Amino acid sequence: MKINSEVIGEVDSRDVSKITMTNANGLVISTLTLGATLQAFLLPTDRGDLKNIVLGFDNYEDYNQNSLRACQSVGRVAGRIGGASYTYKGVRYNLPKNEGENCLHGGPKGMQVQNWDYTTHVDDDYVETRFVKKLYSHVDGFPGDLSVSIIYRLDNANRLTIRFEAFDVTETTVFNPTNHVYLNLSDKQDLSTHTLQIHSDQYLALASDLIPTGDKITVDQSYYDFRNATDLLPRIEANNGFDDAFVVADEKSDQLKAIATLQDKESGDGITLFSNRNGLVIYTMDIIEGNISFARDKGQQAKGREALAMEAQTLPDAVNHKGFGNIILEKGQQATYEIGFQYFNAKTLSK
Repeated sequence: MKINSEVIGEVDSRDVSKITMTNANGLVISTLTLGATLQAFLLPTDRGDLKNIVLGFDNYEDYNQNSLRACQSVGRVAGRIGGASYTYKGVRYNLPKNEGENCLHGGPKGMQVQNWDYTTHVDDDYVETRFVKKLYSHVDGFPGDLSVSIIYRLDNANRLTIRFEAFDVTETTVFNPTNHVYLNLSDKQDLSTHTLQIHSDQYLALASDLIPTGDKITVDQSYYDFRNATDLLPRIEANNGFDDAFVVADEKSDQLKAIATLQDKESGDGITLFSNRNGLVIYTMDIIEGNISFARDKGQQAKGREALAMEAQTLPDAVNHKGFGNIILEKGQQATYEIGFQYFNAKTLSK
């Protein structure tokens, strides 16, 4: 296990650092202090090189030049809050609007645009980077101040765990963060060799602005039925893309469990996604803004539907819908959410 860090730039007179963690199997995770971002997830290959399975940029300044939020930590609340407002115990809370009348991914000053402090730790069986930030109401426009830590832990079982912790809450607020990870497990710029399985019987009905209506729809006999491993690209094409939320657990469940698996049939590389919350949003990045080039594409221009975003979270707009889960934090309360990315290779497992 090893870890190293380097200063790669500056934002608002504060250093932006890149932290790289490597486990005993040669799997490499790189993160950035800007946005507490997962910059690279590198797998050793039979060729002797490394394959990056997430979308990211070589230049840290590129992350906030588009709306993709590529592998950034987003919040306080991931996804959309309808009307950029909610009511709790008779009090109406207004939030910043940054997508029409709605609040998306914590608004324009969310966690993803902030530069985080960090510490590191190396153990015999794991290495981790802990990002810490005080989120202030006068900065992000959400009620109350709170402290947040985001811990990236890489272990020798080839599992990356991202843990979100909220504490020192000064007044009632909301908290439902995620990592906006985009995955492509192949060497291609498309998902043609991928299969997807989601442990879900229902998905959310959405209005035209992608705000949930409050209804849950069965996946039976629909393009949303991924209960068995399914070729992904034909489904994307048949459904004209996805930007949808799946129900993967009961609203009160807080047990960590496998909720989805993405696999590349050619290489055998796969990721099983774990979460202790009830929702999974998938987004197929149908349209690319401007001239974007991801690090994994080595100079080639990015393509629509090049990767799949898999955002584990409490169901979106939960604060405005009964039965979607609780994202309220009272003064003095704490919360811990966990997302796990378990790497495997099906060809190795079958030997």
